[in-house]
Amino acid sequence: MQSQAEIVNFAQHRATRDRSTRLDEAEEYSFENIADLVIFVSAEIMRSKQKYARLADKSHVCATTISKLANRETKSPRAATVFQVLYALGFDVVVRG
Repeated sequence: MQSQAEIVNFAQHRATRDRSTRLDEAEEYSFENIADLVIFVSAEIMRSKQKYARLADKSHVCATTISKLANRETKSPRAATVFQVLYALGFDVVVRG
């Protein structure tokens, strides 16, 4: 199993980061596939250092589901679950076609 630092670095490496020219705009991440997104979400859960129960309360997602996402046991989570967790972590989620 990879350490938390390795997971975070891998997620940062795999996410495409597009920096905006305006300072008031946030960074934008895009993903080629669901596996990269799962790795990113896992890393962000770990980085937040929040207890799974607290994150579950904020996201309205079961703490067990949060744990499975954090430990990358869930290979293909539902989009709604991922969006709720990312929103609870402070991300705005935008889907583009």
